[in-house]
Amino acid sequence: MSVASLNLVGKEIGGFDSIIIVKDNGDIPGGVTLDVTGVTADVIPAGEVLIRTISTGVVKPLGQTTPGTYDSLDSGEEYYGILKADVLKTQPFAAVLRAGTVNAAALKASTGAAITSDIKSGLKNIDFINA
Repeated sequence: MSVASLNLVGKEIGGFDSIIIVKDNGDIPGGVTLDVTGVTADVIPAGEVLIRTISTGVVKPLGQTTPGTYDSLDSGEEYYGILKADVLKTQPFAAVLRAGTVNAAALKASTGAAITSDIKSGLKNIDFINA
């Protein structure tokens, strides 16, 4: 019988996963692989705002200019969804919520940044509660 080690020494994942997504009304079947270029953290937290480059279809975390403040979109980018569960930078296979209800307070606790009005209007099929 095969045995696999599920230990992730030094990496904590799954902290807020169970309380960020309140209701999933639509996600990306099979998920996406994130572009993690420029990401410095070992774990990308659940609740991270994901964006997409329109011309290439590349999906990546939005990022923060300073801790607690999300970056603005660059030209040719759009808001894409919310990361449903923590992912390791070395294995950036992401489940993406595109429609449903998100607990904004838990999202902020997980990512360190609050949802802005631009993000809310860009993700019109997601209802952010406890904002």
